[in-house]
Amino acid sequence: MTITIGGIIYIVILIVIFLKNRFSLSRMYRAFFELAVLTEFLLNAGYVAKLGNFTIAYNYLSSFALFIPSLVICIEYRKKIPSRMPIISLLFLIELFIGVSFSTLTRTSYQGVPFNDNYDSYFVYGKNLPFVSVDLNQFVNMFVRFVIIITNISAFSAIYSRKDFAITANHFYKVGRFVLFIALIEFFFDNFVSDSLIRSLLFSIIGESGYFLPRQFLNFYSPLLASYEPSETSFVYYFFALVALFQLKTANTKSNEKIIIYFMLYLLLLVTTGALTSLLLLSSLLLVIIVYLINDRSYFAGACIIVGSILAFLVIITFFSNRINNIFYYAAKFNYGVASLPPVSEIIRIYSIYNVLMHFFNHPLFGIGLGICFSFGALPTLLCNIGLVGFLLWISLMKASLSKFSFSRASYLVSFFNFFFILFFFGYHMGEMVFYERSFFILVMLTYLSCKEKRLPIQSRANLNKNAMKA
Repeated sequence: MTITIGGIIYIVILIVIFLKNRFSLSRMYRAFFELAVLTEFLLNAGYVAKLGNFTIAYNYLSSFALFIPSLVICIEYRKKIPSRMPIISLLFLIELFIGVSFSTLTRTSYQGVPFNDNYDSYFVYGKNLPFVSVDLNQFVNMFVRFVIIITNISAFSAIYSRKDFAITANHFYKVGRFVLFIALIEFFFDNFVSDSLIRSLLFSIIGESGYFLPRQFLNFYSPLLASYEPSETSFVYYFFALVALFQLKTANTKSNEKIIIYFMLYLLLLVTTGALTSLLLLSSLLLVIIVYLINDRSYFAGACIIVGSILAFLVIITFFSNRINNIFYYAAKFNYGVASLPPVSEIIRIYSIYNVLMHFFNHPLFGIGLGICFSFGALPTLLCNIGLVGFLLWISLMKASLSKFSFSRASYLVSFFNFFFILFFFGYHMGEMVFYERSFFILVMLTYLSCKEKRLPIQSRANLNKNAMKA
């Protein structure tokens, strides 16, 4: 057994949280929930410990630590869980078996790449994708992950109120300022001392052996934090930009200049990551800002739209003009298979999405079965694996978990479109969209920011801090 320095520190943090909140189940849940969200954003590389061939990742440990109080809450506070959630959860879990059962009984195989493989090797050697069938081990693994996240979300629906959510967002706002400080330190070292010093130090602590060097934007290296690739770092900056917008919408202060400055810095760092994913995240932010402008009539939002549009244009011209042209050029050749396509990142990603969508169109209701094959688009992979019925049940489950917040239908419509069709259609893996607490928190945040009315009682950050102390 091997354990990293970061793993020891993380286990100590878990023990401290448990001991500090052992007399209050709801406080323990909120503390572990916040830790899980931050862990999934900031520690997606490295590992806590290794037991032979089994690796304990930070995000898996955080979800499991949250699962324990969540399970107790679901039992003790079961009457506070929305009545339709258990029914929808049961129907959803039953639905997961339908596609797998059909593919198993008919012994059908599908051309694609399984979850434990990758597309790169097939493109590099010009080989067509293999035919894959039901993988029971992968199915069980993903089924258990669904059970864990459903339990964690059910506990959220039982004990989280608007005030709790505001307190959590305020905690994340403070963490965001610290992350911004670390990013600025890394920016200085990467550009003026060594482009690998900070990365080597961080990764030696958390246990990650390999990493990408920071990408250059206008001849400057962009901070990667503890992520091993720019797309994950861009999601970190996107998250804290949303938190800053939430603070601006809900906190009643005499001066919001600091929040605006923090937001613009997160937006700038998001753009400079140079990842294709940053375009999706920037598009999502612009939609949030447009809705914010319409609902709150804020001059700040209007200025951000202009600045954000300029930044988006700069990113497209600097990084992606040739890559986007390549996508349109080679898309016409997708029907001829992998052998006719170059081993280029964006082509691989778009072709993988095209491949699973073809399976979805052939099996639209229940999909081909959970855990058979994947793509680099979270939503297309979900549709391929569990079909339209499973997708609609999942949306119903998310909506039911937020019933206490009494969001309007328009808010759900805007936020779900933003979440599923902008954030997760062309980006990330299916697991990152449905298995992680961070994605659930993003969905809640997007829905709240789509509200026209300020449903949360207006209060100052000082009052939020006072409530946090009491909680």
